[in-house]
Amino acid sequence: MRLLILTQAVDEKDPNLGAFCRWYEELAKGCERLTIIALKAGQHSLPHNVRVLSAHKERGASQIIRRIRFMWLSLVSLRHADAVFSHM
Repeated sequence: MRLLILTQAVDEKDPNLGAFCRWYEELAKGCERLTIIALKAGQHSLPHNVRVLSAHKERGASQIIRRIRFMWLSLVSLRHADAVFSHM
């Protein structure tokens, strides 16, 4: 299965969403490919079949640029996904 996850952040050090990195590791075990699109990507150590794409909030991109990039990444990645999970 090729799974696409949409989320706010992928960062092990995030006080609220850091725990979800463990979820992504477990989900990756049952997936051929796991693509995660996040508004912000920080520190993470995910398996080789996990691809993390960011809207560049961590780089200080403006809100309009982040929205456009998030939508573009979602549309492009959707073509290669069997299922989509949107978190928050």
